[in-house]
Amino acid sequence: MTEKQRRWTLDELKSLFHHGVIPNLEKLIANPERKYRQEFAHSYAVDALRYIAESDVLPDDIRGQVLHILELHEKATDPFLGMNLSTEADSDVIQS
Repeated sequence: MTEKQRRWTLDELKSLFHHGVIPNLEKLIANPERKYRQEFAHSYAVDALRYIAESDVLPDDIRGQVLHILELHEKATDPFLGMNLSTEADSDVIQS
């Protein structure tokens, strides 16, 4: 999020949680057999943290830390982390 983008207000954040994140998580709890339930729950929780980070309710230093945590989380959950795919593809081209 750049500094010029408008941040969520406290009321908007409450609305996002009340009408989106919380009911979505409650539906997952009510239906434990739902396919990909854990992945959806994970996404909803991360989205909630992102909404908080993109709001005006946090001090700038804490907002920066939350955004950094989200960036690290994105990298750590990348299924291709550690696979140097561009190098492998380049070596295949060289060997051909």
